[in-house]
Amino acid sequence: MDELKSRAHVIVIGATNHPNSIDPALRRFGRFDREIDIGVPDEVGRLEVLRIHTKNMKLSDDVDLERIVKDTHGYVGADLAALCTEAALQCIGEKMDVIDLEDESIDAEILNSVAVTNDHFQTALGTSNPSALRETVVEVPNVSWEDIGGLENVKWELQEDIERERRRSENPESMDEEVAEIKAAHFEESMKYARRSVSDVDIRKYQTFAQTLQQSRGFGTEFRFSGAGTGASVSDQFSTSAGGADEDDLYS
Repeated sequence: MDELKSRAHVIVIGATNHPNSIDPALRRFGRFDREIDIGVPDEVGRLEVLRIHTKNMKLSDDVDLERIVKDTHGYVGADLAALCTEAALQCIGEKMDVIDLEDESIDAEILNSVAVTNDHFQTALGTSNPSALRETVVEVPNVSWEDIGGLENVKWELQEDIERERRRSENPESMDEEVAEIKAAHFEESMKYARRSVSDVDIRKYQTFAQTLQQSRGFGTEFRFSGAGTGASVSDQFSTSAGGADEDDLYS
């Protein structure tokens, strides 16, 4: 690098698909002065690339490049170029029976009938593989229900969801009219993980405080709030203490 820098008008450009594997010494001052990251293109970038590669292609009226862009998540420029090439090959393959390869020229009418359609792009999409997602591997672990400790409520919910979808696939019409019902099993399951906010000690403290308050106010030990057991309501207590006063308005 030092020898190249001593020469005038020399530009060194390096490219890599593995930026994390670059020697840190190359990133020091005096080595490569600029580091440009060219990432995976977004929808706008993919649309521009598709327009470039299809500029000299005859496209059918049903081809919607914007729709193709939405189906090409993770595609880089080379992938989109391969996609257009594959779609063109699909189109040419369909016309091979009417094209005479021994002739030096192809009839203009045949050339005018050759157009890449949306079906050709969809077929090409099925055979292509985006470069940005090739290193993404999903491995399904060999784990059974017995290997998972606890999480009984999560297991129960998953089993219910799977069973519901199975019934829906077998008989969709009946599932449309199905109404969710809260059953006793639901309460039993929820009670396993329920926790009271008030302890028994706090309840006894409240009962003692309420009894002391009632006695200090002159209500006696038989005082009950409205709706609490079979005792009289607050209005009945006051009516009794007032000597059976009638229910007329006091201000009338």
